[in-house]
Amino acid sequence: MPAPVLLLLTTMATLTRSALRYAVENSNNVNRLGFMCYSCASTSYLQIWNQHLLGHYFPPKNFTESCWNPTSEVGVHTCSTACFTIVEEIFGHTNQEAVIRGCIDRLLLFGLDDDIKTAISTLGQRSCRTIDRHLLNLVSLSDNVPLVLMCSCTGNLCNSDEVQNNANSINLCLLLVLITLFLFFRR
Repeated sequence: MPAPVLLLLTTMATLTRSALRYAVENSNNVNRLGFMCYSCASTSYLQIWNQHLLGHYFPPKNFTESCWNPTSEVGVHTCSTACFTIVEEIFGHTNQEAVIRGCIDRLLLFGLDDDIKTAISTLGQRSCRTIDRHLLNLVSLSDNVPLVLMCSCTGNLCNSDEVQNNANSINLCLLLVLITLFLFFRR
């Protein structure tokens, strides 16, 4: 076999081995790193971020109304636990609902309690619940609304679902809490 052909075959074999090694290593890195979560917040948070939230939360990739229905313009983070979506009402500041999306690992600057993080991360499929913000150590944006709607899921960009319609469940829960308190104290 002529030397140039032998050199070409040797080079091709070396490149093929390198490409295969890279593919295997890259595949392992993806598994080690986890999956992607959308990272954004409604623009209404931008008005109060520096005053109330900067010292408590990791900042989202961007503030955009596209956060309600994430598109390619919304930033993403790599995540190894679970993605989240939080919807809350912000009375007194903007008098509307707002949404934050991200990774549980990057929610609070000082982290969530390990038991809560594990409970949220091991639910597996997408689940939503109305929860007292204090259980998550969330800073209150409104004195009037102690509850937030929190959805969590595991999987690539799984926190993309629209939750604006589900946010009305916060109003229903608040109404039920108020009625219960009214009936309890009325006795």
